[in-house]
Amino acid sequence: ALVISESAAGRREDAIALAERVRERTPGSAFVHRLLGDLYRQAGRDGAAVQAYLEAVKLAPLDPNAYGLAAATLADGGEVERALEVLEAGIGRAVPDAGLLGLRGSMLVRRGEARMAEESLRAALRENPELRTARKELGLLLADAGRAEEARAMLLRAVEEGLREPGIHFRLARLANERGDAEAAIRHYREVLDLVPEDMATLNNLARLLSRREADRAEALALAERARELAPEDPRVADTLGWARYSAGRHEESVSPLLAAAKELPDDAEVLRHAGLACYRTYRWEEAGRLLRAALEADPDHEGADETRRVLDEIR
Repeated sequence: ALVISESAAGRREDAIALAERVRERTPGSAFVHRLLGDLYRQAGRDGAAVQAYLEAVKLAPLDPNAYGLAAATLADGGEVERALEVLEAGIGRAVPDAGLLGLRGSMLVRRGEARMAEESLRAALRENPELRTARKELGLLLADAGRAEEARAMLLRAVEEGLREPGIHFRLARLANERGDAEAAIRHYREVLDLVPEDMATLNNLARLLSRREADRAEALALAERARELAPEDPRVADTLGWARYSAGRHEESVSPLLAAAKELPDDAEVLRHAGLACYRTYRWEEAGRLLRAALEADPDHEGADETRRVLDEIR
């Protein structure tokens, strides 16, 4: 109790020294080793933490908690292979534990073992259907595999169960956008910004969606300006800013960022089309023609291709 009190009061080194004295007196206590591991980890002494947790494992080989703590500490230090070895040992010895299975699944994801990761995460959910972190990891894994509907169902359930994380909402927004549900995408991007107001990718993506709606173009422009401040060299952000200005009727101001984006992304039909239309609106006929022809060469069926061809006909 005194060790915990010292730690809670912010006197971590005093708490560690006291816990080490307790360990000397009770070397057979798995609880003391685990407590010392926690204190070492809080102090950034990961190597000592792992050793303490592994001592706890030796003393209580059927307790899954020390296995999980040792593995998590190793993984945080970049030792994923060794972390997996610890988890395999725990899963082999301890009572089937959803936490260990879920942690193994997360680490297998990091190692690129998608099939094995999915198996482990599903096993974790069979052991504990309420393990939200495993549900999130599985949803993200399914999304990466292109299994959009399965991913969406899994991630939405994690949200319904109270898991509110920016990564979940960002992926749900992208999935919604891919299936053409702009309203859902906007809603999820707003959730991300509630949690991480300065997330550049979310500011940029939300600005792109809002710029399509006349009533929201002022907000789109403000979001795009903020994204540009955060990533002044990113051509995608430049394209979003330029197009937000263009959509708001500020055609002359749109030209510079759109031309900059087109220069950096010469094979992107949408970016070329945006720059070409801005040049057309500002009477830069020759440049407009070059950019719009390049857009059609990059992708003859790009979104808005009919308008691209119509404007080219007018220029000729």
